[in-house]
Amino acid sequence: EPPKAYALNVSVNSDRMHRKRVAFPWSLGRAYACETWTGAFRLIPQVSGAGLLSGDHVRQKVHLGAQARLRLESAGAMQVLAGPSGIARSDWNFELEHGAMLVLDAEPYALMPRAALDLRSHFHLSAEAIVLATIIKTITIITIMETGISTRFSRTTHTKTIEE
Repeated sequence: EPPKAYALNVSVNSDRMHRKRVAFPWSLGRAYACETWTGAFRLIPQVSGAGLLSGDHVRQKVHLGAQARLRLESAGAMQVLAGPSGIARSDWNFELEHGAMLVLDAEPYALMPRAALDLRSHFHLSAEAIVLATIIKTITIITIMETGISTRFSRTTHTKTIEE
């Protein structure tokens, strides 16, 4: 059964970040101004503890208000551990309002022997919202420039189990 609450739930406006919830497996310092991108916040969630265990299912939500800018980075690869409870799952939900810009700069997940991960990213982009994602050594540029168009799409990455 999927968890009812988000493990990480943040909302960013053009002038501040609101932490709605930060729970296992995340630890979150404060957001700070991005030195190389004027008007943007830089946020680096960190994994607390061992990472994801077999059978874990965590949900994360990031909301950007109109014209907000955020660079979301990982502090390092999250470990996924093997065990008898099956595949670990991580769902990311991104919502960007009009003109918002998001840069995702994430490290790959580190799967231990016999571990498996189902990683899902869901995006809801309003008009003129932009996402630039560098995830697992791939670059995805997502941009919606037509006025009044709202777009929803999902990307699912099924990470294979690594055998010893």
